[in-house]
Formats: sequence, structure tokens, C-alpha cells
Amino acid sequence: ERRCLKPVEDDALTDKLEINAIGQIAVAVSDIRRDVEFRTMYAVIFRATVREKGPDYETTADHLRQLAMTRYRCRDFVSMQEGASELTISWWDSLEDIKQWREDPEHRAAQDRGRDRWYSDYRVEVVEVVRQYNKAG
Repeated sequence: ERRCLKPVEDDALTDKLEINAIGQIAVAVSDIRRDVEFRTMYAVIFRATVREKGPDYETTADHLRQLAMTRYRCRDFVSMQEGASELTISWWDSLEDIKQWREDPEHRAAQDRGRDRWYSDYRVEVVEVVRQYNKAG
């Protein structure tokens, strides 16, 4: 499965694609694209150094994950920790969904607790996914 292919935004290719092989063949781009879903996807990468996870950390994290996926259309959400390093990646269809998630009052409260108690430092990166490869098995 391929996700997150970004459509070509070259006006010369929007109406037709010319292929020079054995002669010239003009194919409508819409004919090529009809069986392929093109959509942009974004990933939010959260990296942190864990200071101390209190008893409310896991409950809060589980609740926020469900909230992101159900209310804000987060497509996938994975988190892992090795020693004091935590890495969380979430995937989204739009920057607007990410913005709404960032502004959610429950998420904001958890961010405050994270800054005050759970993490000694953190970094958030929002990136556009332009290509994905995988092996189905």
C-alpha cells in the first residue's frame, strides 16, 4: 500500500502526459490517476527526555490517543520509550486537524503537565510525508 502521494502541480502535465517511446503517445493524466489515490499526509514527531512519569501519565496518554483518533481524525499513533528517551509519531491528513488537536483544552492541560512534571525537554516536528514504501506480509 502506498499512502501520501503528492499530486504533480505542473500545469504542463495537468491536461496530458506525453511519452516519447515508439512515437508520441499522449495520455490524459486523469486516466493515469483514476486508480491511484493521491493525498497529502503529515506526521507529528514528538521527542522528549522523560523526567518522571507519575501515576496519571499512562491514563492521560491513553485518553489523549483515543481523543486524537476519534475527535481530530488522527490516522495512526505510535509511541515508544528507550531509557529516558521517548518518541511518539502521529499521522494526519491535514494541518488543520493538527492545529485543532494542538488547541484542544485537554491536550493543552496535558502539555502543561508534561512541561512541569513529565519531561525535562522535548521537541515537536511537523513534517509532510511525500512517499511511503512497505512490504505486505
